[in-house]
Amino acid sequence: MSDHINCPACQSPLPPDARFCPMCGTALFEIETRTGSMPPTEWVGERRQVSILFADLGSFTAASEKADPEDVIDMLNTVFTRLMVECEKEGGYLDKTVGDEMMVLFGAPKAHEDDPARAVRAALAMQQEMNNLAGFMRRKVGNICDINIGINTGSVVWGGLGPSGHTALTVIGDAVNLAARLEDYADGGRIVVSEAVYHRTNDLFEYEVLDPIAVKGKSGLIPIYSPLRLKHKASKTQENIIRDVPFIGREMELDLLHAYWSRAGAGYPQIVLLKGEAGLGKTRLVNEFVNGVNKYSHAKHPVILNAHHAGSGHGAYHPLADITAQYFGLVENDTDVIRRRKIEDRISVLGIVSNKFIPLMGYLLGWYRNLKDRATDPETRRNLEYLQIAAIDAAVDLFYKQASRRPTLIIIDDLQGADDQIIEWLNRIIITSQMIRQQQGGFHLMILALSRPRFDAPLNNVEIKNVIELTPFTDDERREMIQRILPGEGLPARLITRLAKESEGNPYYLLEVARELVQSGQLIRTSGRWELTRTVEQIDVPHSIEGLVLAKLDTLTPTDRRVLQHASVIGMSFSETLLEKITPIDQLKDSLHNLLQRGLIKETVTTPEGRTFSFTQAVVREVTYNSILRKTRRELHELIADISSADRATPSRNIEVLAQDYATRGQDEKMIAYNWLAGRHALEKFNFDVAFHHLQMAWDALIEMPNPNPEIYKNLADSLGDASTFTSHFTQAATCYQTAWSLLQNDPERQATLHYKIGRLRLFQGDTAAALEDYMQALQLTAEHPFPQLRAQIEAEIRLLYDLG
Repeated sequence: MSDHINCPACQSPLPPDARFCPMCGTALFEIETRTGSMPPTEWVGERRQVSILFADLGSFTAASEKADPEDVIDMLNTVFTRLMVECEKEGGYLDKTVGDEMMVLFGAPKAHEDDPARAVRAALAMQQEMNNLAGFMRRKVGNICDINIGINTGSVVWGGLGPSGHTALTVIGDAVNLAARLEDYADGGRIVVSEAVYHRTNDLFEYEVLDPIAVKGKSGLIPIYSPLRLKHKASKTQENIIRDVPFIGREMELDLLHAYWSRAGAGYPQIVLLKGEAGLGKTRLVNEFVNGVNKYSHAKHPVILNAHHAGSGHGAYHPLADITAQYFGLVENDTDVIRRRKIEDRISVLGIVSNKFIPLMGYLLGWYRNLKDRATDPETRRNLEYLQIAAIDAAVDLFYKQASRRPTLIIIDDLQGADDQIIEWLNRIIITSQMIRQQQGGFHLMILALSRPRFDAPLNNVEIKNVIELTPFTDDERREMIQRILPGEGLPARLITRLAKESEGNPYYLLEVARELVQSGQLIRTSGRWELTRTVEQIDVPHSIEGLVLAKLDTLTPTDRRVLQHASVIGMSFSETLLEKITPIDQLKDSLHNLLQRGLIKETVTTPEGRTFSFTQAVVREVTYNSILRKTRRELHELIADISSADRATPSRNIEVLAQDYATRGQDEKMIAYNWLAGRHALEKFNFDVAFHHLQMAWDALIEMPNPNPEIYKNLADSLGDASTFTSHFTQAATCYQTAWSLLQNDPERQATLHYKIGRLRLFQGDTAAALEDYMQALQLTAEHPFPQLRAQIEAEIRLLYDLG
């Protein structure tokens, strides 16, 4: 008997330690308890960004009070079923229905990079579907209901809720409460969304700005908005955002694309694969390329077809059908007669006379999509497979004939999300192009496909030799982009450094952070100068970037995800030995291999003691860490701290881990001690930003203690003064040195050292006269007492002062 388990709801195969179905989200707690595959307390939930949609039927009470309850239930089931079809097209998950109300999640159990947009698209489609159901509702209950919808996006806890044996997956959090309040406010069939949803989707939808509302438990008025319709030709968030993105760092790749286009123009078909992680600028590069193509001096204007993935639900992306419809000029409201006439007119120009061609195109375009659903016997299914191959061959012939008459550029976005048709079409296009090269035929065709870098299947069936892989921006390119998207004076250097570092060279990240900072009021511009309204350390990761990362994490098995979460608690870098101690599973090496293959972590050091890894991007570590419940984080930090402190051979690099763990546990004395040690180690390595971070944490805790140890207080003040000086926190440095001076007793060497450090601070501030005064006082103390090394250092600084003067 097989141990394999399928989901009871959708029958999809389940990973061995799944807590919910990765395809439909059905809770699996009871199944796992019966099979013994995982203790029911193993997975308790996680934190994640989710878009929550609440919908209820307006006028339901009036419609149902005189109707038979049986008819009411039939009506509700039919309406909910039809509405959920629209939500599922966008990847929505039904959380619950209560009476005439339904709650749908976008971002749990599976995240997408555009969940807020998916929720709004679903809401608009639900409105349209209610119009289609009007006649049915009138017949069933004698009245017509409309639908009122509220949508909010925010951080929630996603996990099992309920008594033992009756646990159901759901989300809990303030974001859920606000979504419910927005639905209460919506009336008359209106959709109402929060400011968080509006800011993440206003480049895709046209909105009506509503009057702000007061919400119980919220201070001040809450801005609200109502989406009206999809903006013209809006396809996806990233494409609309990049219009104002400066073109930086992709000149070599752009030259390569133009070189391929020149070869295509010479009659040699080119198939090019452009690979890159989300946000690295594939779309921006293609837009720049297309703009350049339009400026060529062609004898005939080129045909440019572009298939976009609109971000809707699984299986909804048919790029071959999209580019074929574009080519023939077909639109959604064309009648059967009109679309046939459009195809006839175009193919007559190309000399295609086969009477089978239009039915083949119709099959390709989905006109007869229900044929396959109705086919039950094997022979009919085989015939349909032959029909599909014939349709794909006809499309190959179509575009090569077009390319023989006019330069043709076909762009296929998001190849990793496409259907099998386009892959088979590419196979046949490539085979034909190889034959044409041998015959030196004049076919001016270029196909440019875009995909994620680690997308293998089914691309392994397609041999594309021309591959361009985008790499992250260099540090100089990151800084240039920051200056270009945030022009003006006063942009803090530490902000630029943090954004450049945390972006890991991802331009989309830089753009989203910049927009988030400005829209949220964290970064304001006054008279051409930028000012931060909160500290650099308090800047949050924008939700759109979090969505990108969560979407990637949701492709992991539960075991691999758990390993990655535990690694994130250790830190940006982590040892396999320590990870093994806090993650007691048999498949740890396999999980690490899987995470390496997916590009989420990288191996940095291999020694006889074991391997050390690090996250490939800081944002991946941050989002993974934030997805863990706080209770679980505290338990893991406590375990790590106990393991590390018990190890007498703890290397200096683990002191930072201990400092973080004791800070999370709230143990002030150990937190102060280890953060002071971590800060001192960082100072010795001239890593001043890290030193300032740890020493400031220790200082903040120490000054809150009622009777701090004077020696610890003095040493910490001295060290933080040094770190503050070298990180330009001059006010903090002066405060620390003043505190250290007040705690000094009769100790000439420390007095001389402190005079020297205060002089150095004055020098860094540009006050050379004050600096010289403190240096001379330090020099006088060293003359009275034998401190030769300190005296030599002070004399060197004084010579530097005279050189500067």
